Amino acid sequence: MSTKNEIILGYGEWINFAKNLNKYEEQSWLTPLGPDKWTVKEVVGHIVLWDKYIHDEVTRAILHNSPLGLSDGEEIQEFNRKAGEWALSKTKDEILVDLISSREAVLEDLRAIPEEAFTNVYNDVDGNPFVLKDFIVEMTRHDHHHMGQVERVL
Repeated sequence: MSTKNEIILGYGEWINFAKNLNKYEEQSWLTPLGPDKWTVKEVVGHIVLWDKYIHDEVTRAILHNSPLGLSDGEEIQEFNRKAGEWALSKTKDEILVDLISSREAVLEDLRAIPEEAFTNVYNDVDGNPFVLKDFIVEMTRHDHHHMGQVERVL
């Protein structure tokens, strides 16, 4: 079982990965990951908006003992669609600045959340059980999935 600090370190890996993407030209960021797939820019951009969402609706809520704003369901597809549109409206430099600051905000929250709160069972807005530790582990897997996709095309 991973410790809280190990999980936080894993979640922070995306920052160094993203900084490394700065060496690629803007045009490279428009490379699709495959047929009918998002571009590198859309993939990286959707991570930014998820981090902002996690910060606003999950980690801040836990820190302030407020209800979680997290929800399952079809809203995720719409969120991702809008995130892709947002990314295409930004330059790679704007995305990288936003990515680093949004990921750092989540990491700062995670460090401030007490160990017991990290493993508590909460309920999302739909009443489903939610454990922050499990969620961050899953989001780190999600990051690694996208890192591999991006590495294959750049």
